[in-house]
Amino acid sequence: MRLRDLPSFFTIASDVDHPYAFVLTAFRELLDVLDREDTPTVLVNTFDAMEPDAVATLRQHGVDVVPIGPVLSFLDASAAPVNNNNDLFKPDGKGYLEWLDAQEAGSVVYISFGSLSTMSKRQIAEVARGMAEIGRPFLWVLRKDNRGEIDGDASCSGIGSSAGMVVEWCDQGKVLSHPAVGCFVSHCGWNSTLERVACGVPVVGMPQWTDQGTNAWLVERKLGTGVRAAVSEKDGVLETDELPRCIGSATSDVVRAKAALWREKARAAAAVGGSSERNLRAFVAGN
Repeated sequence: MRLRDLPSFFTIASDVDHPYAFVLTAFRELLDVLDREDTPTVLVNTFDAMEPDAVATLRQHGVDVVPIGPVLSFLDASAAPVNNNNDLFKPDGKGYLEWLDAQEAGSVVYISFGSLSTMSKRQIAEVARGMAEIGRPFLWVLRKDNRGEIDGDASCSGIGSSAGMVVEWCDQGKVLSHPAVGCFVSHCGWNSTLERVACGVPVVGMPQWTDQGTNAWLVERKLGTGVRAAVSEKDGVLETDELPRCIGSATSDVVRAKAALWREKARAAAAVGGSSERNLRAFVAGN
């Protein structure tokens, strides 16, 4: 692993000067709690086959890690329909699922960098030009505060063209499960990573902070289900020429085959009688 692959909080040089240094304090408090027990038990949203080395290492150091994932509502066929009234962002009523229905299988590039991150105007323009160069249909989740920045900007004129659709929010599980979606350009947050793995969609990773760099490393180096994009050293922007290269690599036959394989592994772990269900039942039973 390289420095860029470590969680960003672990590379903070000073607890005083960094705006996110408070997270280190929270981590220390959590570790102090674990130290109070001889063999602390931690339920983790992963599954046995996905991170066997990490799980084994933590167990060797006295932490009883119990993989119970992927914990995803759309994998539970018995679950009641989810009420989205409490979502942080309101669903976009533009008919994106109907739009996906009209696209060819595996043709759509889904672009989302998470609900908390904002994108610079230059980054938006670079992605727009990159998608125009590729010529593939795309579904792009772009927050309202970002979309306000680009109104009337000629460099972003390709956004919302006939080839693509831009929404402020979508049901990501439904989008990634849709047969039209063939690639995911993502920040590699953990929830997005698990959803993508469980749906068998290859990824172009563009991590920004927290654990996202580590997740991108896992996806590229361990699972082989995607690629990490190279970004500008100046401002961390994914530039126009890099996006087509990455999407081409991520949608190769080899990567798509591995993505399909990990889809089956993820769903097997979460299924009745799967490794994660057995782990959870053993935990509840106190075994």
